Amino acid sequence: MELTCTNCGKINHPQLAFCLICGTKLAKSPSPKPVFKAQAFDTNNPAGFFKRLSAFVLDQMILLCIGLAFGSLLSLALIKSGGQECIAYVMTKAFGVLAGWAYYTSLETCLQATFGKLALGLAVTDLAGQPISFLRANVRYFGKILSAIVMGLGFLAIATSRKKQGWHDKLAGCLVLEKG
Repeated sequence: MELTCTNCGKINHPQLAFCLICGTKLAKSPSPKPVFKAQAFDTNNPAGFFKRLSAFVLDQMILLCIGLAFGSLLSLALIKSGGQECIAYVMTKAFGVLAGWAYYTSLETCLQATFGKLALGLAVTDLAGQPISFLRANVRYFGKILSAIVMGLGFLAIATSRKKQGWHDKLAGCLVLEKG
């Protein structure tokens, strides 16, 4: 990052302490503050089944809107170009799968929560209450297949387990906690 002299306007190399033209001391600007700072949470405050279900519904509504917008645009483009509806259907489904994966794994890694969880004051953490890694977020995401495959019993485990963990949470070593 180049430094601009406040006295003469000369752009100087970032390693310099004084302006090459006028000799004025160059002020290094402070590093930008992160938009979101990951934080640790109290692991004794797990989120209950219905609060998590509500966050899931909000997230699905967001993904539905994104999917409808993408699907509509794709269908219009294919129809105008004389493409087949079958291709649009397959591409829309593939986009839906990728969008869901990207939505959950990236937000739970970067913000510690999806938008639905953020709206309800929830955070996804590891067992120590710390932010989760991208790998752990992926294990948690794909572990939801296991939670769903046996008639949804892995999700119902959230209501009955002491730490309010579904099978996918246990598999990934995660907790969903209430903030505050």
